[in-house]
Amino acid sequence: MNGARPPIANLDDLPPAAYDLLPLGLYSTPFSGKRNVTSMVTSRGCPYPCTFCDAFVVHGRKYRTHSAGRVVGEIRDLAHRFGIREVLFKDSEFTLDRDRVERFCDLMAGGGPRISWTCSARVNCVDEPLLRKMAAAGCRVIQFGVESADPVVLDALKKKITIEKVREAFRAARAAGIRTVANLMVGTPRETLGSIEATLRLVREIRPDHLNVQPLVVYPGTELHETLQGRSPVDAREARRRRRKLLRSFYLRPGRILGRVFSLDPQHWRENAAAAAQMMGIAKE
Repeated sequence: MNGARPPIANLDDLPPAAYDLLPLGLYSTPFSGKRNVTSMVTSRGCPYPCTFCDAFVVHGRKYRTHSAGRVVGEIRDLAHRFGIREVLFKDSEFTLDRDRVERFCDLMAGGGPRISWTCSARVNCVDEPLLRKMAAAGCRVIQFGVESADPVVLDALKKKITIEKVREAFRAARAAGIRTVANLMVGTPRETLGSIEATLRLVREIRPDHLNVQPLVVYPGTELHETLQGRSPVDAREARRRRRKLLRSFYLRPGRILGRVFSLDPQHWRENAAAAAQMMGIAKE
């Protein structure tokens, strides 16, 4: 292992990724609205203290970004050279720098490439005016890290969000016309069966378009790795059982199934196939 080096302060000094080395026309995702998609990472670092996340381990605490102009220029090049129609921003937190997001949206809405895009955001970093601006600039889906509806669990994870902020973010995204993904974790410290029931009630209340539930992974270098010595607080079988409960309760609701079956939107049918595959996967666990 090489020794640690100082972070790159100006990410615009880096060259674009070598997209020409990839078969871009073959990529798609279950929740993409388009077939020709690619991913981009436009920032590094995270100042938040979440005990489970390894973002700061990889890139440090200081938040650094590509400029809005650089990002739009790279998207324009991807659209022109490779026919890209949707970009998946894989930043840990795309909306942390509000000024940059608003500048990016202004450039995209004011003559930028006509593509759609998705991103991840913290519920306490968005509001309806920002989300409406993002929607007008092509934002189609946002993933929010909800993790749990139990305040005790959120405090143990040092998530620094509240349940009311979760409600507000999903309500604002729906009002802005942006589809949502609720990211949840199971098998976390201080989680109980009551925590799972509370999370299920919250999911029914906030009505995300999609649900992503994953067992806790204890990454080296994180606070959880140090306190738990690399072991999950819940055994793998119980974590899988809790995950199945949340996914089945969400995707197998009669109202959701009927609404999707009678939908004429082809995107909904691609999402249906993805959900069916997920259900088949957990049935085999």
